[in-house]
Amino acid sequence: MTMSRVVTVPKHRRTWRTMLLSGAAIPRLATARPDSAYRIGDEAIVLPAPPQDFDLTLPGAELTTGQTAEVLTRLPEGPTLYWEITTHCARRTGSSGSSADLLEVPYEITFLAAGDDGNPVVQPAVAAPVLIAADGASDGAVVAAVPSRVEELVEGATYRGTVVTGVRSGCGVGTTGIVFEFQVQGADLDPLHGGRVLWK
Repeated sequence: MTMSRVVTVPKHRRTWRTMLLSGAAIPRLATARPDSAYRIGDEAIVLPAPPQDFDLTLPGAELTTGQTAEVLTRLPEGPTLYWEITTHCARRTGSSGSSADLLEVPYEITFLAAGDDGNPVVQPAVAAPVLIAADGASDGAVVAAVPSRVEELVEGATYRGTVVTGVRSGCGVGTTGIVFEFQVQGADLDPLHGGRVLWK
């Protein structure tokens, strides 16, 4: 008699890979659908299996503090990874030695899902979202500790970091801006690569 084995993975430990192995449903993944198509300039792209209700924040978007961007990253031979990024109110870190103080901007990165485009995952490294200051300041920044391998990612997990930036000239409060730059490899999503989202 053939015995079948049921694999149970605790919910808080589930990654997209362990859920597939255990036969669990992954409701956030979906097949390509009309609302996963976007136009970037003169070119159209279709996102590979985006999460349910995912609404891509397009390159060139300018957001305010507290607004959330929905973005993606992908290495040449890895899966498409979907994320949410939210920035929070800046706090002063002390004088920079010049006329402008430095501000520390906290941010959160939440992993949403890995889109299955039908290709084998040859490159399991994670292209983690990177946020930088629009003015180039970087001293004292804390990079979010996103796992380095795809199989270690957990859907819904949030990773926190900070970006250091200067005070916007003439305002006294507010930052010069925080930037996310799309890291997306592959001809199908090439129009996204290098595009930027700015928080001001």
